[in-house]
Amino acid sequence: MTFFNQESLTSLIETQPGRCVSIFLPTHEKGTEIQQDPIRLKNLIDDVERQLGETELRNPVIRDQLAPARQLLGDTSFWQHQSAGLSLFGADGQWQYFHLPFSPPEISAVGSRFHILPLVPLTEPYGPHDVVDVSVRQVRLFVGSRRGLVEWETETLQFGMEEALALDMERQLQLHSQRPSPNARAGSGSGIYHGHEDVDPKRYILEYFRRIDDALEKLLSGESAPLIFAGVDYLFPIYREANTYPTLLAEPITGNFDDAPARELHDPAWEMLRPRVDSDKQQAISQLQGALGTGRASQDLTELLPAAFNARIDRLFVRPQKTCWGRYDRGSGEITLDDTSTAENDDLINLLVIETLRSGGSVYPIAEDADVQWDVAAMFRFAAVEPQASLRS
Repeated sequence: MTFFNQESLTSLIETQPGRCVSIFLPTHEKGTEIQQDPIRLKNLIDDVERQLGETELRNPVIRDQLAPARQLLGDTSFWQHQSAGLSLFGADGQWQYFHLPFSPPEISAVGSRFHILPLVPLTEPYGPHDVVDVSVRQVRLFVGSRRGLVEWETETLQFGMEEALALDMERQLQLHSQRPSPNARAGSGSGIYHGHEDVDPKRYILEYFRRIDDALEKLLSGESAPLIFAGVDYLFPIYREANTYPTLLAEPITGNFDDAPARELHDPAWEMLRPRVDSDKQQAISQLQGALGTGRASQDLTELLPAAFNARIDRLFVRPQKTCWGRYDRGSGEITLDDTSTAENDDLINLLVIETLRSGGSVYPIAEDADVQWDVAAMFRFAAVEPQASLRS
């Protein structure tokens, strides 16, 4: 599986404006519902083809651009390894897809930029996190957010302690009887570890955990999301000794989770992170509310769009469920609002998200039922230096 991370985000927001296709759909991990997932994707691709047909592109070009996405429809193996959701992004015939830890609404959008608004929950400050489930038998890595966890199925972690150390650990670590030594009393048995006296199992476990740490360093390179250890309690102090990942949490999730589904790990993991995430967001919202009307913050699209394109937004707050279709002309400063999505317009809130993230700002998702009077608002880094945009509907 391929998961959305900071590298994925950078790739999407740095894509040059053009004919960008974005598709989102909920998927299923098992059951007969799996059979409906490729049908759902086919319908969304058909809708994208309809939208592109309204542009200057000729039908053969459109078919070529959508061909990689259509190839997934008959890939049985692909559909048997899904998570809660799937997103696909295509431009100039080049496609990438990401498995999501939550079920997104069905979306088929064509615009000058990729539609990343549904991914905002995965960019929430302190929200994204990883869980490494460790036992002597196996290692599993989960990627998650407030919305859920999904297992990262990768060959890099397909080993247990025996495979990692290339040893027969059953023979090395289990006490058994050998034939008596020459100095042993007749009739006595010598209890040793496969010919090695006084073998310390911790030494093998520590080496095993170092192999895991090496693998995680490759997989999580460049990431700073919190990492949570899940496993039986006596293993965590040894794992902490082997760990080099900078943001491993000090408290583990204790228990044996070898056969546990992702949802069994998500709740305790999120309970560890929730206080920090919610406190940070609430503090940011309070600061925003106090700054509205002072020139240091705004909920007015005609102020927000020029500010975003001039790297002035420090913190942006959006409801990921909301959209605002239209066009923004930076040259004239004119905003045109449309009733629906077309291949010739963009979601203006999505543009705000992209430009805020490109300039190093933070984006906070706001719940649909949150007690605030706006759908989008932002705190500024510095006072306005550009004219306010004009609105034409």
